Amino acid sequence: MDRGTVGTYRGGMPTSFTALLDTLSEGVLVLDSATGALVYRNRALHTMLDAEPDAAMLFDTALQLGQRWRWRGAAMRSASDGAAQLSDVRFATTRAVYRLWCVTLQLGHSIPNRTVVLVERTGLLLPPAARLRARFRLTAREAEVALLLAEGASDRDIGRALGVSIHTARHHSERVFTKVGVHSRKALALHLA
Repeated sequence: MDRGTVGTYRGGMPTSFTALLDTLSEGVLVLDSATGALVYRNRALHTMLDAEPDAAMLFDTALQLGQRWRWRGAAMRSASDGAAQLSDVRFATTRAVYRLWCVTLQLGHSIPNRTVVLVERTGLLLPPAARLRARFRLTAREAEVALLLAEGASDRDIGRALGVSIHTARHHSERVFTKVGVHSRKALALHLA
């Protein structure tokens, strides 16, 4: 591909490729594999960082992972593949847990290789039951239910997990929502985290 004659470039990559990266739900950080220079960040990563109180720490971790990956060079990459992947890295901030992994992409002969770090939020970090009990004046059972609700469990799931009827699980759920002052599982998860 000749930069002067074919397509438009953004961050040293074809705009069609950066547009594709912007459709991903995972955060994407792209580095030039030769120099380590930051080439591109997709929209999902911007959104993730805006919502994360420890954004600088998360960004630095992703950047360092990309730098380590690019330095490992050919020894870890298969010569026959267009991309090689590093095993998953888990990273926790004060609010969430993230999964980060790297790939090396070869986009064409005239475009340098790119090191891509993908960042996926895998869940919220929820406080222990004892802290919930103290903070919201929950009973031991209500704290247990609060954690299950925050993880998205239905009343039926809670009933099964605790060995109680769905009616009893619903009653516990209602008490938790009232004491915490929220009305949905998603709001509860965000409030607890």
